[in-house]
Amino acid sequence: MPAAFVLAAAMLTGISPARASSPRTPFPLGTMRYTGGGVQECPDGFTCGNYIVEACPGISVDDALQLAETDPATRARGVVVFYDGGGGSKWWSQSESGDAFLAKLRDVDHFIVIQVRWRTIGWLDAPDGQRVGPARMACRPATTVKWIHDNIYLPLGLHPSPGQCGFCITGNSGGASQVSYPLSHYGLAPILDAVVPTGGADHAAIAKACLEVGPYAFNDAHRKTIDYSYGYFEPDRGPCLKDNRTGRPWWDPDSVDLGGSSYDYPATRVEFVIGGLDDTGAPAHAAAFRDRLLQDPANSVTWTFIPDMPHHIEDNPEGQAAIEAALLKTL
Repeated sequence: MPAAFVLAAAMLTGISPARASSPRTPFPLGTMRYTGGGVQECPDGFTCGNYIVEACPGISVDDALQLAETDPATRARGVVVFYDGGGGSKWWSQSESGDAFLAKLRDVDHFIVIQVRWRTIGWLDAPDGQRVGPARMACRPATTVKWIHDNIYLPLGLHPSPGQCGFCITGNSGGASQVSYPLSHYGLAPILDAVVPTGGADHAAIAKACLEVGPYAFNDAHRKTIDYSYGYFEPDRGPCLKDNRTGRPWWDPDSVDLGGSSYDYPATRVEFVIGGLDDTGAPAHAAAFRDRLLQDPANSVTWTFIPDMPHHIEDNPEGQAAIEAALLKTL
């Protein structure tokens, strides 16, 4: 795995969640460094390493993560990074079907495949009592995206055609949020050839989810997850779980589809993959982000609807094929 490398950092403290009136400048990243040591449960065929993300503005607790990397036997055509759902504490692949799919991307399509999992508290949870919010918490995955690009992708010296992967990222459910925030709030579109959110992004239209508006509504577990991002860990105290509109000044600016610094990504393909058997609010949230992107006709946006696919895409052959097709496309 790559040696330790430090990204440019902005050392700030006490930052509140983004407000609608704030200047729409990209949020700053943290730093990421290699920490050494062994990794338990490293996926077969992968090499794993331990890292830590530090100095994310407004987040007083650093978070450990692990990267799993597998390389093709011949020259790589690009790098694709996978993020799991929820707090991202598991590898994207947890089954024989998922393992076989990632092996195909490596051996047939010649991608370097990387999986990311969080090991301390996950990317979503703010320190108790600190009103950070999911957009600022997304500094963690956004920092990993930039680090992987600079330390694993750039040394390959590749020169892909426009829109070709290149460097591409994908994630399911909460993982779809992990790959969407780097676009909307962190200004990383220039380094991303394609972003493939599947079963989400769950963090679009947060206010509609917390206030239980139609198909956007979260169940109680998801609503607690939103509250955890604002440091509400005591039972039944958070505004999302309580349907309390006092959270609205936080929720809209922290939403993937509303509070970002930019929605102009003419050189980055955004490829949504959604299942017809998804019984969560994720498809509605994905559609809210899609519709925001479609306001700019220069954006390249694809919506792939798979009738027989559930919320979790890992074991669905049609879902896997849709991800592969998205990774092999160009503009």
